[in-house]
Amino acid sequence: MVHFKLLRQEPPILKAAGPITLTDGVVVSDVTVEDYKGQRKLSLAFDSDRCFPLAQVAGITDVQIAKALPQEHDDEHGRTFTTKKNGMLVIVFTAGPGSECVGSIVLAQ
Repeated sequence: MVHFKLLRQEPPILKAAGPITLTDGVVVSDVTVEDYKGQRKLSLAFDSDRCFPLAQVAGITDVQIAKALPQEHDDEHGRTFTTKKNGMLVIVFTAGPGSECVGSIVLAQ
């Protein structure tokens, strides 16, 4: 069970009270849930000590890894991949330049 603390009332922003270890050992270091005028966003950041493989996320989200166009700051911060499915926008960021590990994921309506 994940416990959240309220960061801000208007618009409401909730933040996980601590890191979350998934069953495969991957650690979600930060979880934030935002609701701005009915538009919800979930942000997940992953601990860099254990790699959450980009290929695994691609299989779950249908993000097209090979077909992604470079984004403006990819050479400084890593690569960015996006897809839209079932009314949700999925944005996946790698952990850094040349990394094949996921640094964070954002799900938005």
